[in-house]
Amino acid sequence: MSDTPPKRTEALAVKDEFDIGPLMWVKSEMQFALTRADEGVSQFGAQPGDHDLIKTTLPHLHQVTGALRMIGLEPITLVSGAMEKVIEALSKGAVQPSRDVISALHGSIKALNRYIEGLVQGERHRPLALYQTYKALLAIAGSDSTSPIDLFFPDFSRTPEFVDGPSTRSGAALKSLLAAKRMEFQKSLLHLLRSPEYQQSFAHMYGVLSEIDAAQPSDRRLLWWIAVGFAEGLAKSPKPPGAFQKQLCGRLDQEIKRQADGGDKASERLLREVLFAIAYMTPDTPRVREIHAAYRLLHLLPPAAQESPETTRVKVLLADIQSQLEAVKETWLSVTTGSNAGLFQFANETAQLNNFAQSFNNKALRAIFAKLAEVGHNLMNNPRDPGEALGLEVATLLLRARDAMDNYSQLGPNFNTMTQTAVLRVNAAMKGRPLPGSGAQIVNMRRTAHERQLFSQLGQEITNNLNQIEETLDAFFRDPAKRVELTKLLSPIKQVQGALAILESRDAVNLMQAGSDLVRKFIGATGPADTKDAELTAEAFSHLGLFVLAIQQGYENTDEILKPALERLGIALTPK
Repeated sequence: MSDTPPKRTEALAVKDEFDIGPLMWVKSEMQFALTRADEGVSQFGAQPGDHDLIKTTLPHLHQVTGALRMIGLEPITLVSGAMEKVIEALSKGAVQPSRDVISALHGSIKALNRYIEGLVQGERHRPLALYQTYKALLAIAGSDSTSPIDLFFPDFSRTPEFVDGPSTRSGAALKSLLAAKRMEFQKSLLHLLRSPEYQQSFAHMYGVLSEIDAAQPSDRRLLWWIAVGFAEGLAKSPKPPGAFQKQLCGRLDQEIKRQADGGDKASERLLREVLFAIAYMTPDTPRVREIHAAYRLLHLLPPAAQESPETTRVKVLLADIQSQLEAVKETWLSVTTGSNAGLFQFANETAQLNNFAQSFNNKALRAIFAKLAEVGHNLMNNPRDPGEALGLEVATLLLRARDAMDNYSQLGPNFNTMTQTAVLRVNAAMKGRPLPGSGAQIVNMRRTAHERQLFSQLGQEITNNLNQIEETLDAFFRDPAKRVELTKLLSPIKQVQGALAILESRDAVNLMQAGSDLVRKFIGATGPADTKDAELTAEAFSHLGLFVLAIQQGYENTDEILKPALERLGIALTPK
């Protein structure tokens, strides 16, 4: 074993997590480009013979690839590049646009969007999490040579600093030693392939590689320092090696020969392959622990590869509550629109949710579901119209609960503070008291990174609902026979109102209410919509969309965007 252990210098103690600053600048543009690409895939799926149509998605994917490369996410460009290969194959007729192919493209766009959003939310940069997406895309494009190593990128700036020691050799002396040690290594490899006593084989390899490691000059030592850990870990492993580990032993044998013949340093690919094997080892031997710590290997593995039973339990619980929350949101909508039968259903559903949620360790999250159950119990024992204030505050709390389910692993101290405010507001609305919390407080909170992320999440939900509202209204304006579809807008309108209440923009809430009133007017009327009303409605929802986009982009004075639509509707601006 080497008598010159590596040391770390301060200069090598570099980034542990991805810097989201540059990503925040281009996130919206990338997600917009991915949305356009997704739309192009949908259009091509409906018209599979139009090859020119699918080509229109390529510029959008090129834009995403360029942005990823610009901000230092080169590994992820392999995934967007794989999408481009599939699109090019479709445009040339080399791949048929089957339902599975179109679905795979939609899924890959969604996966990339989710990965980008995860980075913004504070998740670790783990390109391996996209491997199954990457593999499926290249399989469609006709390639079967993918490997997880393609997306495994340890941070080599964390490499220890090596120094030469008394055993270091160079020139002919090093070549001679390598040639002799290769013969010993090959004997161990042959024993490994022929005998079930794998631990004995790896113990011998460990000794050979340790001598090679000790003899290497500092600038050529990295591979052998890592290879010693590889053999050490396998020698202590209770599980026999798989095909990948055996192939790596063959690769190391060839590398010893190459360097004995005068070859230069090992390739980065081989380094990544050996580190990948070590990443999946339990760090319970000295060198393996050292390598794990140096490169933070566990952080590079996708969550499923390091999932504990507790994590699995929480994931199952989250999935159950997410599905139930959607039903509760619909029930609350029926309650706020006058359904007495919905009161009993809401009480039962929230009581059940509360029972489930008490299994969470997060106290603030438990408080949300406890308060929802309390509202249900109160309304069932004292049946009444909840009123506008309680209606909006409960809708807001339900939205906050859903956001928490979607981003459970990123909940931090600010979530506790905001939840406390939201619960107090529901409590005040339930008792008919003035609502606590001021606009100034919310504005100040917007300045923190966590709050910018929350507003981004809220903005996405609002935007999705506004898109649904505008598409349904547009269809009605063109064909009044589709009036019945307008009733389906009451739910997304209520959800948007709840989300806008979190933003605490009175002007946005007023404009949304005006838009809601016009929709209800259309529902209750007959014949085509009045032209002026149609224009006012379109303008109201369009300006709300711009308002939300401006908040996501971090602009100041966002309420000014609403001014033209408010003036046309005769609504006074809220005094500042």
